[in-house]
Amino acid sequence: MKLIDHIGDATVYQILEHLGVEQREVRSARTKAGLFKKLIRFPARPAYKAQLLRMARVFVTMLECKTPGEQLSAALRFYRPLLKNKYDDVQRRGRDLEHLQTIAKRYKTPAKLLDDIALDPTEATAQENAPRRSSGFVTLSTVHSAKGLEWDHLFVIWMTDGWFPSSRFQDEFDDYDEERRLLYVATTRAKKELHFVYPAVDVYRGPETDGTPTLSRFLEPIPPSILPHASLAGE
Repeated sequence: MKLIDHIGDATVYQILEHLGVEQREVRSARTKAGLFKKLIRFPARPAYKAQLLRMARVFVTMLECKTPGEQLSAALRFYRPLLKNKYDDVQRRGRDLEHLQTIAKRYKTPAKLLDDIALDPTEATAQENAPRRSSGFVTLSTVHSAKGLEWDHLFVIWMTDGWFPSSRFQDEFDDYDEERRLLYVATTRAKKELHFVYPAVDVYRGPETDGTPTLSRFLEPIPPSILPHASLAGE
């Protein structure tokens, strides 16, 4: 709410008090919808009333959306104009949001998206904790969150067609091209060694399905002299 001009801490407190959610965590969609509709009735000042009403309607729309991609698109229609007025690095933030949209399109539920994103340390957190760590740790990160960071040894996983690039985007040029750019971001995070990994069996569909995973079309043209192939057989 504080992204809206003329809304500060005091106004936010008044709004929360009006909604009756001061310390109470709200979980159910039905309750959230009621709160957002109640927000529309808040006696707002003319200076910010229009923006507050618009934000409330966006929240209601997001609750009606089925997928994280649709929810994020609804939120960004409200957020992008504010972004231009609030920040100097608009282009960088805009690219980050585009990457986030690409990621969100892969998920069917917000819960799954949030679970995966929660694995990611932010850049600030990673830098803050780095000196305290020993040498025997592994950092899990999405490509999006890896921007600006580097590691000596990097493994890019799920480099198989249908996953990277996603099967959803192979017929859509813009999204397909964006997937290629994301791979470029991933590969340039390695300082010493870069490894690409893909499974011999699709563990999500099982070994009984027709066909086996194939190397990503992004990597397939690279000759073995540049990108040697190896396989690990387990019992």
